[in-house]
Amino acid sequence: MIEVNKLNKTFANVAEKLCEDGMNYTVEIEFFSAGNLVGKSPSEILRVCFGEGTTSRDNKIVQLEELLDRVVAALNYAGEVGNFPSKVYLASQEHTEAVKTIRAELRRLMGNAKRITSLIIDDGHPFYPVFWDFSYIIELSDQVFVLVGSASD
Repeated sequence: MIEVNKLNKTFANVAEKLCEDGMNYTVEIEFFSAGNLVGKSPSEILRVCFGEGTTSRDNKIVQLEELLDRVVAALNYAGEVGNFPSKVYLASQEHTEAVKTIRAELRRLMGNAKRITSLIIDDGHPFYPVFWDFSYIIELSDQVFVLVGSASD
């Protein structure tokens, strides 16, 4: 759990820097713990994390590479004309290194996952997705996490 907390701090730091000099752009990425619900349904796991009214769709089992690629693409999203992250930070070596570190840490922590499920959270989403959004349930041998990220204006 300590390593997930450390990754959440890294996500928060990168998100803050992406938004610092951006325009109408907010990023949220976080791991949520679902305890030891290994083998339970996605709806049951989501209810534990986000409450009774949480619903999802398009649940599908994916490989770790899909999760890694999606997170990296989101962190490198350049935005649109009126809504974009900090162009200075996005182009910086600091950002490149942070994304590289995040990818490596995710691979290390999630490399032995029993199952990774990609899904779209409809009702009960913890953030407000506009530009991009991802949600994954990661089942390790003895614990389950939900990784959610989104960007909005």
